[in-house]
Formats: sequence, structure tokens, C-alpha cells
Amino acid sequence: GRFSDTVGTSTCADCASGKFSPVGVSLCTSCDAGKYSTSLGSEEVCLDCDTGKFAERGSATCTVCYSGKYASSPTAAPTCTDCPAGKYISDSTAASFHTSIDSCIDC
Repeated sequence: GRFSDTVGTSTCADCASGKFSPVGVSLCTSCDAGKYSTSLGSEEVCLDCDTGKFAERGSATCTVCYSGKYASSPTAAPTCTDCPAGKYISDSTAASFHTSIDSCIDC
């Protein structure tokens, strides 16, 4: 997506990563929380984060869930879900350790 927020301009600018724009609009739109867009000038709708990850609004990438949290299936989650009391997930940077409630281990 490209946009122009100036009347009478001779060029358009690319939308930043984390934003998209259908053809013919004056502003780019931020990806919703739980979705991302890595490319500049995206005309497409933003993509869901993979299992075990989340994204804040306007994100260019998804982030692996933090310790003690998980995100089930590819999801448009703005945050990850907490493990229930009496269970935990250790600090890991691999999304595969944060994929479901079954990833939460008994204390």
C-alpha cells in the first residue's frame, strides 16, 4: 500500500511495516493487535501470528510469549494466555514451548 496525505502531491509514500493500505487512500492503517505485516507498502490484510506468539497493534513482527504464558493455534491474539495457578512455562525463546495449556508444567 501506498498513500498520500498531501493535496496536489506528485508522489505517494509506502506504508511502514506493521501497516497496510488499500489502493487510493490517504492514510495507512495499523495492523490490529495479534496481527503483523513485515513488508513496506503492503496492500494486503495483515497476517495472524503463529502459534506461541503475539503482536501488539501496528507490529511488524510477532513476539514469542513470555515465561508462564502460551498462545494456542495460529491466532490473532493481542496477548498470550497465563498458565493456570500451580503450573508454569520456563523462560524460553522458542515459540514451540508456548503453544497450548498443555505446555504449562505442574510445579
